[in-house]
Amino acid sequence: MKHTRILILLIIVSLFSHLALAQDTTTFEGTLDDSTPSIEYTLDLPAGRLVVITTHAHNDTLDTVLRLYEPDGSLVLENDDYTNGYESRLVYEPATSGTYTVEVSRYDDTSSGDFTLTVDESVATLLGLSSDATVVLQSGGTLNNQIGEVKFSLALHAGDVLIADTYAITGKLDTILTLLDQGGSLLAENDDRGDGSLDSEVVYRIPADGNYSLIVSRYSADSEGDFVIVAALDPARTPPFNFTAVEGDLIAEYSGYLDAATESDEYPIELIAGQSLYAFTQATSGNLDTMLTLLDPSDMLVDLNDDRGDDTYNSAIVYTVPTSGTYTIRVGRYRESENSGDYELRLLSVDAAVVNEIEALADQVLELSGEEQILETANFRIHYTTEGADAVTQEFLDAFADTLETIYDIQVNQMGWARPPRNADGFYDAFLSDVIGTETDTLGYARPTRFVGDNPNTDRRERAASRSALVVDNDFANPDMEGNPLSLMRATTTHEFNHIIQYGYDSEEPMDWLYEATATWIETATVGDEQDATGYVIDSYDYPETCFATQDYDGQHAYGDWTFMQSLADVHGESFIPELWTTAIEYDGLDILEQVLSMESDSLANAVTRWRVQNFARAYDLAPLFGATVWLENIIDGPGAWTFTGSGIQELGANYFELDLKGSYDLELDGPDSLELWVLTVSDGEVNAYSLGQSGTFETSGYDYVALMVTNQTTPTDRSACTYLDYEINVSNGNAGRSSILTPTFTFSADEFEPLEMQG
Repeated sequence: MKHTRILILLIIVSLFSHLALAQDTTTFEGTLDDSTPSIEYTLDLPAGRLVVITTHAHNDTLDTVLRLYEPDGSLVLENDDYTNGYESRLVYEPATSGTYTVEVSRYDDTSSGDFTLTVDESVATLLGLSSDATVVLQSGGTLNNQIGEVKFSLALHAGDVLIADTYAITGKLDTILTLLDQGGSLLAENDDRGDGSLDSEVVYRIPADGNYSLIVSRYSADSEGDFVIVAALDPARTPPFNFTAVEGDLIAEYSGYLDAATESDEYPIELIAGQSLYAFTQATSGNLDTMLTLLDPSDMLVDLNDDRGDDTYNSAIVYTVPTSGTYTIRVGRYRESENSGDYELRLLSVDAAVVNEIEALADQVLELSGEEQILETANFRIHYTTEGADAVTQEFLDAFADTLETIYDIQVNQMGWARPPRNADGFYDAFLSDVIGTETDTLGYARPTRFVGDNPNTDRRERAASRSALVVDNDFANPDMEGNPLSLMRATTTHEFNHIIQYGYDSEEPMDWLYEATATWIETATVGDEQDATGYVIDSYDYPETCFATQDYDGQHAYGDWTFMQSLADVHGESFIPELWTTAIEYDGLDILEQVLSMESDSLANAVTRWRVQNFARAYDLAPLFGATVWLENIIDGPGAWTFTGSGIQELGANYFELDLKGSYDLELDGPDSLELWVLTVSDGEVNAYSLGQSGTFETSGYDYVALMVTNQTTPTDRSACTYLDYEINVSNGNAGRSSILTPTFTFSADEFEPLEMQG
């Protein structure tokens, strides 16, 4: 569930103040409103000294934008939101001394309020260092097509806790920060440190005395610019768990290369009952995102991991062996993105305490901004705090707790979804955190925390069930979002809990579309008017020509395609939707839909075509909230050859044409055999759909509205690489006496139908 904002240009009124930096940190107060939409400050900055400039809004109605101008007046740096909420921050190291200008403005004309501006020349403040910390590096560099990486060397000692951060200061630079030991082996790596920026951070406890290297590189070829890097040693900082430093007896180590041609490697391993296995991967080249899988002697999947939780794409699993035999370790690559590279795999026999420690880490989904508190309900353990950015009010906490129990009752007890696996203490973990505006860019999310294989709460034999946790925003206080915060919370919570349920069937289903289309539909089935699903319909309606269950458009299709789930429920009943996930235990991808539909004497092509007609008719109870009709390709207003105005039509997609003609007409589709031509009519309160195959004669008189729909009946084999087909519709005058006598294939109510309109 993602929300974006549109930038509104403002006419800026400027006020000026002059600041002389006589100390490391200086703070100033200001107010932005309609009469004062911006304030400018001049700063005397010395060359080569890092400066951190931050705004802090005093209320939820102010969203600041921060800009820094060089002495000659040119814009050097700009920031809107850098972390939770709407604070802004710039980090800059001037190349020359002089008088610089800082401008604080507001995001748009709905934003107003008081703020504090902080100008800080302390690296300790920037990195959040303790009084015992020592700064060991402050430098900079440039990354571009000629300079792909910059290396910095540090002499470090065993036990040192290193904190290193990068800050982009020009261009659109997205850094990657890597720490190598003196032998060149990868110790830690980070892309985005999670504060809303594209900057990087590494926190690592040094294992031995030696010379270490920090390497700053860029994420992609279109990312370039200048950066600053700062590093310090801080004994008070607790580094994240070091997955590469786990101690144990080496069983074996392997290396390999994965890409589209070789997507996985398998390694047999002899294990004995009671032995605790620890296996981990390290990508050593390319952009490889590993997946680690463990199969038992009967080839049953018993454990798996994608990302192990240290801000890398490496994997790690721990498993205590119940029976002796030949197990298999499979190293694969993440299926939903293009990635490749070399890897190293290490297998260790470890103490059982290591298993407990790593499993406990998996349950700690995030770190809250203040002291963590716990509220337990009948089924949920809620993690929250009353301090910092993640702070929650008692009213919101109580409403969240009530919502969790209510949607559990509806989805599990009333609708019949399977109870998902619980944590070790018998609860489902739920977190309240300020996730809006952070790197996740969502209102909430859910993720698997621990693979269990078989869900112990069902009488079926699941193969890839996981226990999991959900995270929901702590207040939904966002001036750019419409809607009541508690209503948004309830819609988000029911959506994310459905993901928890889905992971109880199959946490490794490769068709991400199924996760989101189902969870968005569940909003409409559980929280009524408080649903947030109708806002996504336009994403589906605007691109009906794209292939069914497409992975394009950043996944937004999946949210808007909840209407397909509603269409299935309308025909086969609400219990049909949970049955899809029961079938996902044995099948993957579109085969899930084919299998369940075949049991109802239906087919995927038929169900999708029916849905395309239902979308045209807008035959949904919530249609008044859609604000959209399906995309109109063209208006056919006379005989001739007509075609699409876009790119064509992909697998199981559809194009729509208004037929602005009265009389009898011969209609012929000139295109591949997989394409079908349909006539859609509106009259007497009904929408009727007539199949012409590839040609036919139709009498258009007597209807309030007539349209043509072209469908592609081919099922996509690769939803990430669908193919557009070209065609023409040939329209000629027909003989009324030869008009086909047709029976409608599909009929829907026209109560919510709206004529299609050509878009700009």
